[in-house]
Amino acid sequence: MVLNTSKSMLDKIAWLNKQEDITKFSKLQLQKFLFLYEMFQFVEKKDSDFTYLKAYKNGPVFSNFYGDITYREAEVQDYLKQKQCDFDIDESNARISQFIINTLTDSELSDLTHQFKMWSTHKEEIDAGKKQIPMSEKDITDDDIEILDLLKSSEPDYDYEILRIDQKNFVFSKEDFMNLNEEHLELLDSLSTNEELLNPVYVEVESSGRLVID
Repeated sequence: MVLNTSKSMLDKIAWLNKQEDITKFSKLQLQKFLFLYEMFQFVEKKDSDFTYLKAYKNGPVFSNFYGDITYREAEVQDYLKQKQCDFDIDESNARISQFIINTLTDSELSDLTHQFKMWSTHKEEIDAGKKQIPMSEKDITDDDIEILDLLKSSEPDYDYEILRIDQKNFVFSKEDFMNLNEEHLELLDSLSTNEELLNPVYVEVESSGRLVID
């Protein structure tokens, strides 16, 4: 069966699958990965592609990939198994997009994409129940670019590990992550229900063993 998703887009998903098994991600996370990647590309005046991007209640959706991953998932997986190298992708923008989908919940990812004027300009149509609303780069505003600039600075400039506890995603340096003990984990477990902490939660382990929450 022929897939509707372009080779270029499938390569982006194949790159992500090479980093970590994409079956761990929700379909919403995969959509947000693709959307954020193309947005970062656009802002940096690099090759970007918003073909088949539609506005839906939960945010932007690439309808071609939605159809393939929903109804032809086996064929998508076959492509991913065959595609193990030579990815046509900007790794810097791919990695920050990967970081974002790994450190926000599905509802937070939806809320994030709702902040973009590129999506909210269609909110009235969405609320009226209209489907398959085309989205275009011409609707990207300076406010959208400002959001992307903030997101770009969210990825740590050091090697990191992400610890997921309930709905919280704690980010550590690899060294600090290796030094976590039972007492630390118990404290983090209690913090995971703190609604004032917003994802991603950056944590540092001081030499004394004290946890510092950013």
